[in-house]
Amino acid sequence: NSLVLRLRPAGEASFHGFLEQARDVTLGAFANQDVPFERLLEELRVERDFSRTPLFQVMLVLQNFPDAAVEVSGVRLEPLAMTDDHSDFDLSLWLTEAPSGLDGYFSYGVHVFDRATVVRLGAGFEVLLRGAVEDPGLPLRDLPLLNRDERRQLLAWSAGPPAPPAPQRVEAMFAERARISPGAPAVEWDGGRLTYADLDRRSDALAARLRDLGVGPEVLVGLSLERSPEMVVALFAVLKAGGAYLPLDPAYPEARTAFMIEDSGVAVVLSSESLSLASLKSLPSLSSLDSTHPADVIYTSGSTGQPKGVVVEHRSLAAYTASAMEAFALTPADRVLQFASISFDTSGEEIYPALASGATLVLRPEDMAQSIAHFLREVERLRVTVLDLPTAFWHELVACLGTEGDLPACVRLVILGGEKALPERVALWRRRVSGSVRLLNTYGPTEATIVSTRRDLTDGDEAPIGRPIPGACAHVLDRWGAPVPVGVPGELHVGGAGLARGYLRRPDITAERFVPDPFGPPGARLYKTGDLTRWLPSGDLEFLGRVDQQVKLRGFRVELGEIEAALRSHPAVRDAVVALKPGPGGDPRLVAFTVREVVGCAVRTKAVDEGAHSAPYTAPPDLRAFLR
Repeated sequence: NSLVLRLRPAGEASFHGFLEQARDVTLGAFANQDVPFERLLEELRVERDFSRTPLFQVMLVLQNFPDAAVEVSGVRLEPLAMTDDHSDFDLSLWLTEAPSGLDGYFSYGVHVFDRATVVRLGAGFEVLLRGAVEDPGLPLRDLPLLNRDERRQLLAWSAGPPAPPAPQRVEAMFAERARISPGAPAVEWDGGRLTYADLDRRSDALAARLRDLGVGPEVLVGLSLERSPEMVVALFAVLKAGGAYLPLDPAYPEARTAFMIEDSGVAVVLSSESLSLASLKSLPSLSSLDSTHPADVIYTSGSTGQPKGVVVEHRSLAAYTASAMEAFALTPADRVLQFASISFDTSGEEIYPALASGATLVLRPEDMAQSIAHFLREVERLRVTVLDLPTAFWHELVACLGTEGDLPACVRLVILGGEKALPERVALWRRRVSGSVRLLNTYGPTEATIVSTRRDLTDGDEAPIGRPIPGACAHVLDRWGAPVPVGVPGELHVGGAGLARGYLRRPDITAERFVPDPFGPPGARLYKTGDLTRWLPSGDLEFLGRVDQQVKLRGFRVELGEIEAALRSHPAVRDAVVALKPGPGGDPRLVAFTVREVVGCAVRTKAVDEGAHSAPYTAPPDLRAFLR
């Protein structure tokens, strides 16, 4: 008769204490072992699911009867090893007592595990048992799961290649290209063009003007600019002046923009009305600029209801720019589409590698993304060679290829990022797009400067997020900061050359999320991403989801807690919960569930039995307009 055991191991409990718990639970279960399993299911009213066994999916079997050969009246009896190709459970461990100890084997459901996974599981189980026997007083969380070779392998995967050499600052990389090819096109848009010399001269002039206003190291300049040549000029002008830029999207609600200005303490705000591209004076050199000064501050969604600013230093931005130039193989012949708003760090992946390598930055027309068919026509008209797209937009593009147009032949590289790429769309891409077009999947939080891992998806139908880029590191750790084995989920921690300074004026959250790196040199830090990942046997990382309330929706990083806090600030809302749910067409959307505040009398909604209550029904407030 199958005996169901429920154990509740606690990480801080010792292995010896866990054995005592297991003994008590087992003895208690044996006291009721005669209750038929089917009767148990009936009494508990377990809902049947034919894809899995009820109540438990892992079985331990110990055969402890004598297993020696016996002779009776001249007849020799020997145990016959029986094999069964069928497994009733997801995983079973069969053990037999033998003179040398315990012999055993695993059986498993092939719909859940493959052989390599079970072999790794068995090896880890043996490491765990050895560690428990050697020191049964250790807390369960400190017992080993990895042998020396496995730990060495994980550490090798966790470290990216050496970072390519880079100047301290991206504006110096651009200035070098302007010196080499001053007449080459740097920025193009419908109706105009800036050469490298033009962009260099105009950003110099604006930088000098900013310095007259007191802009220098550790000084923030707000940029409230639409996608335009003035925006690119302003970016480089702020960096040349020694300051750091804070994107202020003109489409943001006024309250949010006002909060960001007040919270950040910006000294100057540049808008299209105040920006002049007239040449003022030559730019004097600044000897005080170094790589540890901030280059930009980008505000991300905040779980407590208020956004928080991520401070990215010049050394981090320059390191990623050099890495991207190499990974994308950018040349002066390339034409890179500037797709993202500068409020997204992805814009840095488009702008700085392009202009540091002599390529042309093509500003996206505002109506370019109105439909996939129009987008493809515009890519061909603008002769774009490199596309850097939000994954959600790329999903839509792949689904429409063939029916609304083909990928133009001018495109040689497509870069994805922002959320998980669907394997079925990767497979569809391979069927519909020439193998000469490279497809790169990237992953990275703003706190690690644009991208931490990268994977070429040109071959293969899977969509992992890859391995650390040059100069970066990535560790999959359990809740106590220990590496987890291959295939086991854990929280991704990233670090290396791209790590941000922290959150602007928020030392509490900075200390909570930027933690000491136990695997790196003294003083090194890791950022706790909150993303759930696991190592694949190939050495690639697979993205699984989140360990908290943050979600990614159409490329936007959204803290559900921020929306909940906004809803609770409405006087008619007592409480709120926001979740990511599939919409009518299957695409994800944000859905809010609210509990209304009762004032004066009981207010009932129509979901409650109207006939049983005489209280008046009050229409719900327009929360959508309030949130807007």
